[in-house]
Amino acid sequence: YTERYALAMGVAPTAAAMVTELVPPTELNGDLSTAEIKTVTVKPDVTGNYYIGWHALSDPAMFMIQVKDVRMSAAMEAGSPAGATDVTLTRDAVGYLKLHGSFKAPATDISGNALGELGKVVVKRQDKDAPVAEFTSPAPGAVLTFDDNDIPAMGTYTYSITAWNADGAIGREVLASTYVGPVAPEDVPEVRLVEGDVPGTAVLTWDAPAYDVDGNALVPENLTYMVYVPGEYSQAYPVLDEPVADRKVTFKVCGPDEKAFATFYVSALNLGLEGEGLTRSPMVPVGKADALPYTDSFGKEGRDGKLLGYIVPAGSYGSVELSNRESGKAPAQDGDDAFIRLTTYTPDVSIEFFTGKIDLAGAESPAVSIYYYKWSDADTNRTDVLVVDRDGNEIP
Repeated sequence: YTERYALAMGVAPTAAAMVTELVPPTELNGDLSTAEIKTVTVKPDVTGNYYIGWHALSDPAMFMIQVKDVRMSAAMEAGSPAGATDVTLTRDAVGYLKLHGSFKAPATDISGNALGELGKVVVKRQDKDAPVAEFTSPAPGAVLTFDDNDIPAMGTYTYSITAWNADGAIGREVLASTYVGPVAPEDVPEVRLVEGDVPGTAVLTWDAPAYDVDGNALVPENLTYMVYVPGEYSQAYPVLDEPVADRKVTFKVCGPDEKAFATFYVSALNLGLEGEGLTRSPMVPVGKADALPYTDSFGKEGRDGKLLGYIVPAGSYGSVELSNRESGKAPAQDGDDAFIRLTTYTPDVSIEFFTGKIDLAGAESPAVSIYYYKWSDADTNRTDVLVVDRDGNEIP
């Protein structure tokens, strides 16, 4: 929404009485990144009590305007310095907690007259008592620079710049804010997962992102990583006490005589700032392998510890379930009325299901077959059967 406001002053707290315009009608938009600090000098012609009002002038059916952190200085003398100009705050490009600033010292007083000299100019950071920089007797209009290498944590910081004239009269304070710290990294590009040498363990490795979300190259040494496991209600839970720099982690998922599926998510952090996305590993079976001959009729009961994993793409409105279909006139090949049913309402989407580990040791010519039910000759769905080795490679 485009909003509009004005700032005015008057001798009574009514819109009609506020006839002195301080800020003309000005448009705003809803992007918080465009928020700015406005500084206005008020110079009444007559001694008395005055009221300042923010007037909302937006068109009907807009949203709202927020005014925050209103501050008013003590009265200044006519010869007090005006505010600094051309203020620039530049955070460290890599993301370290450092900032470089520059500005022009006031060249005139608040009445518009040229300043002959200045007493001092002080730069402060609002969360810190001691000045960040102080310049003694700088030339009016001179370009001054400062560095702040004492920033405690990433975040948005506000700096104030105030000048005094040679007689000690304080001038207009100018405020400027900027974010200091790292930019979030892009998502981890690829995550790999295989079973470890010890059955029941899983070895997780991944690649480092090359850029932050603004497209700037990342420093590899500044990256750390956090690993998560999926939980209920689409939640992800960390499995490390703290982020790690190494891109390889081994986990114990189950005992050697047990069976389980393993899957993990990995996120990257740039100087401690975590990216928004999580990259998922493949789902890999670990632990004890099933022996040949292996069969699964997909009955709901008595599964004898058989693992069944599946992947439903996000946003596909798909599902996987073990169900009975005899009432729907779909007979089971072996007569037990047990099926695995894969459903999606999104075209060109594949839903996968897979078994746990199967031990092929000693098998001369192992083969795999599957029965599937075709609703009609017009059914164009295709079923692909894949065999994958322990390293995730498809076996032709």
